[in-house]
Parts: sequence; C-alpha cells; structure tokens
Amino acid sequence: MKTFFFPLTMLMVYFSFLTTASAYQLTFTPRSSASLEYTDNADLSEKNKEDELTTVASVGFTIALLERTMGLEINYDPSYVYSDFDDSDSWRHNADLFAWTDLGKNTRLELNNRFLLTEDPTGDEDLVRDDEMVVVIPGDTTVRRGRNEYYTNTAIAQLKHQFGIDNFVYTRFLYSLLRNDDPGIEDNERYQPSVGLTTWFGNRYGLETVAEYERGKFSRDSDFQGIPTDDFDNWTGALKLMRMVTKNISLFAQYQHIYRDYDSNLSNDYHLYSPSTGFQYSMENGLHFVIGLGYFIQDFDGIDNEEGLFLTGEVRKSWNYKWGVINLAGSGGLDQNSFGAQRIDLERFISLGADARYDFFRNLAGNVFIDFRYSDPVNTDESDGSGGIEDQKTYRTGAGITYSPLRWMALNLNYQFSKYEASAKEDINFRSESNDKYDENRVTFMITLQPDRS
Repeated sequence: MKTFFFPLTMLMVYFSFLTTASAYQLTFTPRSSASLEYTDNADLSEKNKEDELTTVASVGFTIALLERTMGLEINYDPSYVYSDFDDSDSWRHNADLFAWTDLGKNTRLELNNRFLLTEDPTGDEDLVRDDEMVVVIPGDTTVRRGRNEYYTNTAIAQLKHQFGIDNFVYTRFLYSLLRNDDPGIEDNERYQPSVGLTTWFGNRYGLETVAEYERGKFSRDSDFQGIPTDDFDNWTGALKLMRMVTKNISLFAQYQHIYRDYDSNLSNDYHLYSPSTGFQYSMENGLHFVIGLGYFIQDFDGIDNEEGLFLTGEVRKSWNYKWGVINLAGSGGLDQNSFGAQRIDLERFISLGADARYDFFRNLAGNVFIDFRYSDPVNTDESDGSGGIEDQKTYRTGAGITYSPLRWMALNLNYQFSKYEASAKEDINFRSESNDKYDENRVTFMITLQPDRS
C-alpha cells in the first residue's frame, strides 16, 4: 500500500487543479523503457565486491497542465528490477510533482513533492529543474551501502510575494521522511517552517533575513545496533547585508546563529555562531558566482567547543552552442546534515560538477560528466554513531552515447565510475569493516520509447 499511496495522491491533486482551471492546455506523454545494468560492486563494499546484472522494465508518464494563472507537472516512473540474485527482485518508484498558482498579481504559491522507493544505494539524487538549473529538492549526500529497500518523500510548499523588482517576502514549509529496511539505519521525519525577507534600500544597499524552526524525529528497528539519535528542536536566524559595487558585483556580510536543543540529556545542546563575508558576481548571460569566507564557533553545553574557518560559495552557468551545451554547477558552505543514511550533523562541504553534451548528428549525441564532493564533519567520534569520520571524498565521472533511430525511440549506452574515500580521526578505528572506501564501475544499456512531442 505504501508504494502506491503517493502517486495516487498526486493524481488526486492533479484532478482538483483540472476542475478549477478555465482555459487550460493539457498534455499527456507516456513512455516505457527497458535496461540492462551491470555493476562490479553491488553493495558498495571495499573488500567483498560482488558483481550484479539487473534488468529494469519501466512504464511511466508525464502529465502537464498549463493555464494563465497556474501550472502543474507530474512525472511518475514505476519500474520492476529483475536481478541475477533471486532474492533481490524488487519494485522502484520515482515520482515528482511541481505545481504553482498565482494568488494575485505579485503573489505565487508553489508546491514541490518528490517520492522515491528503491534498493539502489546511490538512487537518492538531487531533483533539478532543467529550465532553472537549481536544485529543487536535495538528495542524500551521505553514504549508503547494501541493497536494502528504502523510501523517502520530501514536500515543500512556498508562498512568495514580490513588492519590487528585487524585493520579496516568503513563507515556506518543508516536510520530509525516510524509512529504511536496513536495521543499521535510523528512520526520521523533519518539519521545517521558515520565513524570509529580501529588500533593497535604493540602488546600493540590500538586506536579507531568514528565521527558521526545525523539528527532527528519529526511530529505529528493535534490532538496531548503533547509538540512537535524540529528537531535537533547531532554531536558526540569519541576517545578510549587501552593497552593490557595480551593476554585476555586490559585497555581503552575513551572520547566522543556530541553537540546537536535544530532547534528552544524552546529547549535548549547542549554539552555532557563524559570521561570513564575500562577494557575488552575476551576469545577464546566466553566470552566477558567489564566494565568501567565514568562521564558526560551535559552543556546546558541557564539552569543549569546535571552531574553524569555512568557505561559502555557489557557481552556476550554462554555455549553449550549435553543437550542444556545457553546464557547470557548484556550492559550498557550512551545513547541518542530519537526515541522511549516515549520521553527520554539522559539516563543512564543497561540491562541484560539470557536464557536456555534443550533438554529432541529428540523431546521435554524446555526453560526459564529472562530480566531486568533499565533506568535513566537524565533531564526529565513535560515540555519536558516525564511526569517527574525519573527512569524506566522493568522485563520479562517466560518459555515454545516445542514438535515436526513430523519432519515438532512443538507445542509450552509459558508463559511470564512482569512488568514495573517508579517513578517521586520530586514534579512532572505523566501527565496521569496509567502512572507509569503495569504488564501483557501472554500465547501463537502455531502450526508451516515447512519442515525439516536436
């Protein structure tokens, strides 16, 4: 029942929008695919590597509804996985919803929802809107191993009112859940309301402010062997002052304060103080670049503080050519990563990625990509369940080719190499074998059938 609940809910939302729309444009695009996937490290283990060959059959669709003051898009792709291991056959479900409606001339309500059920440990990736190149719903950046099934759902509702070219106020609510069949990973739920304001005083000075509350709840199976995570309340306030230097360059100074309050006395509450400063560069051709430097102090109750420098930044750019496109994206900063498969909490991170597509002919194209993520958990040790991770590095690179012999058929051959490395704090051994590194080679051949929409 849990597997099909979310797609049915999305369809109910869709029909409720449809009945209220007056003059709308409706499109329905079905699709089907079949793929063979080979991996030389199915469980993402360092020493006990096992090959696996899977066949995946999928039938999905996209429903899009567009009206003058509202829009809706639903994507749903259920698939069945046949594995060469008899006990590994399973269902996968991937569904997302994007809806918006204008409540007034300058007021918009948006809803994003993503549901994922899979046994693939690398399946929880970012949801990105192609037309915006912005991560709408982030995936899980922590490391998951094995082929135990899990599912996650994230819903984000935002009401935004604009009262000038660059002035707006918003209120936002995020709800997420994670459920795992792996007894070594905790389940969790997150409730996160927030409000924000961005305003400019004249053409030179601007102000951004954010207030956010977060409730984290954790549960686990009766045979869970790790150290349980305490439920917590998290309070965040941030203030950012900006000054325009030129049309495209602005300076900023920011201060963020976080207070985390755990429900029990088994975990240490803390205040986080993190001022930072830097500059932003934006161009009309789509280049967006932010770089800054900050210093944080994590002030615990009862134990020594943690403190240090951190980089903050963002880059986003696309280059469109006659022969294809190149995309570049990256981010970095200080983050509380509390709701993934691993137990991380506060971390410094840097993430960079680039991809390119080259159109050899009208029906033949190639692509390459590379991603890198560095994570430095600030205060992990063996007692907090993290395994004493000092830092983590994840690399991914790959290439592929797409051939379309017919306008409604595409053949894809893709190769991907992934590598993960982690180091432990001094004098601390990892809690379990094969916990510090892995590498994987993955090859996928897919046939996709979809009506031509041109």
